[in-house]
Amino acid sequence: MKNNMFKTVILIALIVLSLYQTTRLWFDDLSDLNLFYDIINYNTPTEESKKDNGYYFIKPDIMALYSPEEEYSLIKKTNKKFQELFSNSINFLKVIVAYGEIVEDDIPTDILWNKSNLLLKYPFLIESNLLVKDLNIKNLDFESNIDNFNEIIIVPTDDLNEYVFVYFINDKYYNDIQALRIKRKDIEVANNNLSQSMKDIEKNQVLPSFMSTRNMGLDLFTNNVLLPEKGSLYTDVVYFKKPFYIEDKLDSNLLEDYVNGFFMNNIKWKLANDEDPEKFTYTDESVFVYYDTKGVVEYINNDIQNRKDLTIIDSYYIAEKFINKKDKIINKQEYSLTNYIVSGNETKFYFSYKYNDINVNVPKDYLETLNMNYPMEITVLDGQVINYKRIILDLDLDDFIKPPEKFSVDYISVINGMLEKYPQEQGKKINNMFLGYKINYLEENMKLNWTVITDNIIFNNSARTVDQE
Repeated sequence: MKNNMFKTVILIALIVLSLYQTTRLWFDDLSDLNLFYDIINYNTPTEESKKDNGYYFIKPDIMALYSPEEEYSLIKKTNKKFQELFSNSINFLKVIVAYGEIVEDDIPTDILWNKSNLLLKYPFLIESNLLVKDLNIKNLDFESNIDNFNEIIIVPTDDLNEYVFVYFINDKYYNDIQALRIKRKDIEVANNNLSQSMKDIEKNQVLPSFMSTRNMGLDLFTNNVLLPEKGSLYTDVVYFKKPFYIEDKLDSNLLEDYVNGFFMNNIKWKLANDEDPEKFTYTDESVFVYYDTKGVVEYINNDIQNRKDLTIIDSYYIAEKFINKKDKIINKQEYSLTNYIVSGNETKFYFSYKYNDINVNVPKDYLETLNMNYPMEITVLDGQVINYKRIILDLDLDDFIKPPEKFSVDYISVINGMLEKYPQEQGKKINNMFLGYKINYLEENMKLNWTVITDNIIFNNSARTVDQE
């Protein structure tokens, strides 16, 4: 009798669900043909899916090997060994963060330069609770005692009798280093895998070399900056073109194929305006996709639904999943999480662009004309992407690419040039300095360029000659 009652309840529930779905289809709600789409799309990430897709919040902006003899060697994200090394570092961190003991003694700075290690570096501070959430482990002691950090230094060991260490550092305060340690026998597999990956990369690949301003004792910098060594090989100039244009004419088929990716059902959307030849609006009445022929795309979802409050980690996973699922050409663009802002249940993630793992500097005044702060932005509200906007940087890598050359202007020459032009900056601190590509939209190219950032100015200098810009 009880079995029959249970079967009856299940049958009634299935009938109700089927009627609901049929009603939606009958009234032309084709934007979402899957009844369980909401459940599938907004699940929090599993460890397996994070590994497969690489959607870790703590995926570093910079990953570099350190050796006392050769300083830092940058591992580019385009390097086929990057993901293997990062995965091994994740496995290492899981064990030591879950089971390691916090080092209570003061840690001298020079201990960081005595042994080979792996540096994970971030452009923003990470809270300890976000790390354990991203690693899918629990350690309340770690969350309570480790302050915010933007560098993780992992030190595996070959000595069976030694401890292995992980250091957590806010790079503005190298006199306040936090650490975990664990006996090697308790982390044997993870230690050996990471150590072997590091050795394989050092042995078999030529890597760009960088110097640490902290290791060099350059008090001129407020934090730890990695500066490329003079003479490294870089492409000097890279050209770009207008997206979806062929022979100076917009190819509407290429554009519409790209736009299709943002809609659940690509047969329902329509072109809402055709008066302006440079601006297009596509919509299915709940989702709007705007495209400006300057190369700017924006997705807006007006079908807001109440959903559960998610962590930053879960929101980041949803953002990455959306970007890689919806944006059909994102695989052509290197990007890296640069910042994020949380406001209630809403999180906005900001991404910067790279080329060959080198920063791409989109002019701030150009971003302001587009009402943007970064070249790629995405907003997640209660587990739902409500806005996605980015500049499409279509690099012309077929016809105009130049072979890499050694850059000739070192960081000292650039700093001296800055002080000559801005003598009032004498004695002031430098917040950041990097070698990157500066975009010139008028010439449709980007050139290798030094950028120096202080509290008062942003100074740019060619990597080939000392300028007085």
